[in-house]
Amino acid sequence: MKYPLPATAHAPRRTHSRSLRTALAAALCIVASLSGAHPVARADAPQAAHSAGVTSPAAVPPLVLRRAHGGARFTLTPATEAGGFDAADLETARRAFAWREDDFHSEHPVSTRLLDLVYRTMRHFEASEVELISGFRDGRTTSRHSHGRAIDFIVPGVEQAALASYLRTLGFVGVGIYPRTGFVHLDVRSESYFWVDRSRSGRRGRVRPILGNLAAQADAEARARGESPDQEVAAAEREEKEAFERGDLAARVGRARAARVLARRQRVIAERQRLRRRALRAERAASEG
Repeated sequence: MKYPLPATAHAPRRTHSRSLRTALAAALCIVASLSGAHPVARADAPQAAHSAGVTSPAAVPPLVLRRAHGGARFTLTPATEAGGFDAADLETARRAFAWREDDFHSEHPVSTRLLDLVYRTMRHFEASEVELISGFRDGRTTSRHSHGRAIDFIVPGVEQAALASYLRTLGFVGVGIYPRTGFVHLDVRSESYFWVDRSRSGRRGRVRPILGNLAAQADAEARARGESPDQEVAAAEREEKEAFERGDLAARVGRARAARVLARRQRVIAERQRLRRRALRAERAASEG
């Protein structure tokens, strides 16, 4: 686009003023268009755009966890297309995964990699939310639910087989299918492991391993992509296995149940001591009389 040049010195004064104003307006338009075409990247750009009522092209959809029981929704804001959640989001996830809202001890920190994988899954299927069936459960050490590293969930509108098939490609994960209850289990671990459990809800699990070769292949492909197992998870799994093998009560039955057992033992001991003191006082009184 060509813009008018300033008027020459021989033009009338009025024409010179009008031409000058036109040129200045054109220059301002050029500056505005350039600044709009090349926005400055800012860490708070999505939030600023949101507060102004404008959707930023750099903004990414949130991770929305909806509890299957009660329907409460929890929204987490990722830093990138692949996930990445800050301390506030991790606290939100901790509450979303809690198995009892009225008890702080029913909460546990949630694995950041697990959240990233759930978010990638939601984006892969172009879903607006995921339905959280079960997150943290206070149980034995061998259950990854008891360490915030597992989730049972559904992606609305996605068949169970399609969901499980995609999850198996992630690498270093556990993926379980539960046909009778309809959800899929996902956890993070050092080596992938896939299974199916056809037991009914509330019954003892009947886990049957499947696709062993595919699990090894998925991990190999993940390594080829430059990914590796979470070293913190690997170290924690070793410690948990050792605790279970040496008979640690919390490792075998879960923290809450172990606390109840210990409290009951303490009450029994205290009662025995009380009865013994009473017996000693009775003996002393009898000897003095």
